[in-house]
Amino acid sequence: MAWLSGWNKRVKLTIDSGDIDAALSDFPILVYISASSGINSEDISFVFDELTQDANRKKIAVTLGEDTECYVEIEKWDDANEKAWLWIKVPTIASGSNTDLYLYYDSSHADNDAYVGDTNDAVAENVWDDATDLVWLGKDGVDNQHVYDSTTNDREGIEGAAGEPTEETATRGGYGADFDGGDWIDFGNSYSPLTNFTVEFYGHINATAVDKQIISKGYDGSNTQWELKTTQATGEVSFRAWNGSSLGVESTNQLAAGANTYLAGKYSTTTWYINWNGIAHVSNVNDGPPSTNMKLEVGSVDINGNPGQFWDGSIYFIRISSGVRADAWCKATNETCIDHLLDWGSEEILSAYYHGLKVQSVGELALCDVGTNPLRVRKGGTTYGVELVDTSDPNASAVRIKTSSGIKAIRKYT
Repeated sequence: MAWLSGWNKRVKLTIDSGDIDAALSDFPILVYISASSGINSEDISFVFDELTQDANRKKIAVTLGEDTECYVEIEKWDDANEKAWLWIKVPTIASGSNTDLYLYYDSSHADNDAYVGDTNDAVAENVWDDATDLVWLGKDGVDNQHVYDSTTNDREGIEGAAGEPTEETATRGGYGADFDGGDWIDFGNSYSPLTNFTVEFYGHINATAVDKQIISKGYDGSNTQWELKTTQATGEVSFRAWNGSSLGVESTNQLAAGANTYLAGKYSTTTWYINWNGIAHVSNVNDGPPSTNMKLEVGSVDINGNPGQFWDGSIYFIRISSGVRADAWCKATNETCIDHLLDWGSEEILSAYYHGLKVQSVGELALCDVGTNPLRVRKGGTTYGVELVDTSDPNASAVRIKTSSGIKAIRKYT
């Protein structure tokens, strides 16, 4: 049994292959740690029992298989309420069989700064692949008037006013921002995708209405470069450009007030698409976006320098990518946002064996392939098995010798 060296405890996470329609590479999954996590609402609060405080949040490691480390962005760690949200870059996820990960945690370990960081730490930016141009995780940044871009591009945003939008209580899908119908975030005009790009959103609307902007690249008086917004009072959503008429596609599905929804708007060189809750929904062949010099905004549209058409609802996740993300990518993203991608195992604690000259962990060296007693000692022509037992005595060794007259403790020779 392999074990990442230096760590005392771990728990297994299994990505359900039923949610993976095609193999994925460098895919970021959201890991929610709580008393009710994953597909089967498992109690994973033992992680907090070991780490005990927010300051120990980086004393973790995540591996693909048992010992290949993955990069981790800590979106939020809340020891007091025993909840945490981690984004983890998984190098490969299979479609025909389950993919196993392990979360290692140990309060006595040093911070794992080589692989684990908070949002905006350089190491955490490795979670997002090269095609990811901007990620906002629905929370404040350095203060309550700025937000971070989680990628290496550092396209930070400015809130319309301090504390507006406000951070709200997190859900299984992560922290969220509450847009009250007059809030917006300004990401400037330096980033301006025009073709072969994907815009993703997870969140909800408070009340359906027309012209509620999720994210847009602004209107200059003649053209809107592109926008993802409601275009019917009943909650239909369009991903489109505008040049006096609509260039894009409108959903037949409708947003429902208070219901979290995953949307992906995609534009190739010829076709506009909407993926709804991880399922390919509608598409339309149409002209591409006209270029404008207006700002990229979340929760509004820049109308000749003034925000308008404000979103009224919550946003937990925004991502813009170069290239058209596959439907399998969108399905897996929806599943991870609703915490329905992972099945958790039970807590595992590293055992130790005496092997010749030292005590070592199980994963450090395979002892041998003998069954019940992999390590044996021989005295006076008789072979004895060596076993581990549980003991509540902190001064007693857990190592015992199995003899014909029972299990015997090892005592110091005097």
